[in-house]
Amino acid sequence: MKSEKEKTFDISKLKWINEPEKYKISSEEIKIITKPETDFWQRTYYNFRNDNAHALIMEIEDDFTFTVQTTFNSKTNENISFTLFR
Repeated sequence: MKSEKEKTFDISKLKWINEPEKYKISSEEIKIITKPETDFWQRTYYNFRNDNAHALIMEIEDDFTFTVQTTFNSKTNENISFTLFR
């Protein structure tokens, strides 16, 4: 049973930037399957820019706890997975 502080989030408040073709969202899990070569690189040393990564955003004002588990197959040192809080 969830405590008063432990609440699920309202899925309807989620918004996409660059919505992926494959994903699953529930109150317990978010699973995103990305295509290769998607990222948010900007102004690298080699003048490489790419702004096509997927971002699932939601505005919040309360304190929260968020657990993240990522799985990916890195082919090069440049492949990364990240979670952004702003």
